[in-house]
Amino acid sequence: MVVPVSNKELIFQQKLLEKYGSLPELADLDDIVKRIQTNTATEDDYSKFIPKAETLIDKFKSDLRKIQPDEYQKQDIMLITSMIEANSAAFDNASESFSKLIPANTLRDMLALERSGQFSPPNLTGFMALSRYSENLSPQQQQSQFGLDYTGSPYIVQQGDKSIRQPFVFVVKTPTQEEIDREPNPKLKQQMQQQMDEIRKAAKLPIDPRVLVKIVEIAEDKNDTNNSTTAQIFLKKYLANDQVFPSFRDTLDVKVVTNCLETMDKNSGYYENFKKISDQLQAKGDKLRANESPYTGNTAPQYGTKLENHSPYADVVQERAMDKPLELPPGTKIYLQVPRSGSEPLSSKNPAGFEQIEISSYNGKKWKNSFSDDKIDVEIDKALKTIADEDSRKFFIKKNRPDQSSNQLDDNSPLKMTESLKEWQKKGSKRRKEEDEKNDKNLVMVATKTLNVIASNPDKVLPKKAQGVNFKPLIKDSSVGDKIASKLKNVELRAIASILNYKKRKKIAEQKKKEQQSKNADGQ
Repeated sequence: MVVPVSNKELIFQQKLLEKYGSLPELADLDDIVKRIQTNTATEDDYSKFIPKAETLIDKFKSDLRKIQPDEYQKQDIMLITSMIEANSAAFDNASESFSKLIPANTLRDMLALERSGQFSPPNLTGFMALSRYSENLSPQQQQSQFGLDYTGSPYIVQQGDKSIRQPFVFVVKTPTQEEIDREPNPKLKQQMQQQMDEIRKAAKLPIDPRVLVKIVEIAEDKNDTNNSTTAQIFLKKYLANDQVFPSFRDTLDVKVVTNCLETMDKNSGYYENFKKISDQLQAKGDKLRANESPYTGNTAPQYGTKLENHSPYADVVQERAMDKPLELPPGTKIYLQVPRSGSEPLSSKNPAGFEQIEISSYNGKKWKNSFSDDKIDVEIDKALKTIADEDSRKFFIKKNRPDQSSNQLDDNSPLKMTESLKEWQKKGSKRRKEEDEKNDKNLVMVATKTLNVIASNPDKVLPKKAQGVNFKPLIKDSSVGDKIASKLKNVELRAIASILNYKKRKKIAEQKKKEQQSKNADGQ
């Protein structure tokens, strides 16, 4: 099967060949690329192109890992801008879901619909990626893929000179475009689409400021027209449109940004936009920290899909970052992922896969349990047993326990996560119910006060036909809404009646739902 290859990908391929084309195993790749560009490539050409392209990109990623961004040459920088462009199409098509690994604390806050003691819907912020980038990767491989294997990470325990990765992860996935299109409720469908569009619009390109400095320098170089033009186009698309999220990796060398700004011509077309980047970094002050970004600098991922239906470069520049929280859309789901049975989850060469258990789904108002037994605990326990070191197992148990304040671990059994998940959701449901009841009372209070005004000043607020109606006896009547609705045709007053009947209609709807569920159960 012929795999579609975009023009941007071919440009990237040519730039890679300029750097590595002399390697013997890539001898015929240049001719294949030219045939693809001229639409004369055969099935055999494509079958050779994919593995060779994969070899080439693996070589580049491996080389990037060995040096710091300060040491990147112009050729490397132009390759980085090219691979970002080649990969942007995946984000621009808006057809896929985002995926984000979260620690247990975040999971708890999401399910309880509570943050800092305040009721709040679940949101998404920080770093995320299209789900394709974690496809077929074990939990441990995902941690490496997304740069979560840094010192001090909640997913890592250090034992001597060894870093041991957590053998399970919790993952949030937003709905796919297909799931949105299938939603039968028009209002819910609109909400899902709108919130996903907002998330995509807010997702920026995380880039090491040291790389950005080099791109600006190339754009300002009047002696290199070709690369300068490419860099200018890149900056216009990302920097000028506020689509850059500055984030260092393995360093805090803010001076490199300050120095660049000081030497830059203030009349430069990039000066003001670059100054914003500098200001953002300066504003963080002491809060600025290394390892802030899962993907920047020398952390180019080593894994990815095996290219089934995907671009050969789909796993290169994989993440986006949001600097402000946005509410998760209905249809969002949370999963537990554990290593696939019989796999090599720590493999540095081949995707090892995962087994996935759905924990909960969000309907826009609350989370709905997707589990009914202790399967989550069983799977976590199996995953933990893959770690030989007992102290490391205890570290991950404690890190994921609901009550981390306890220093005493009674045993090495599962984390009792199933029971905790139910408790967190119950707490969230309780807060939601309390909030609904509070809203109901407020609505009734507003409606009652309005009726009092009407009853006291009928000649000022009522149409002439309704001025003879005595509202005073109706104000404290439990069926006041029905009585007003039956006597008046005035639209505003009917709206008040509707508010007063809100709870009554809600109870009727709930009763009908129970009756229907009972009928369905009897039918089965």
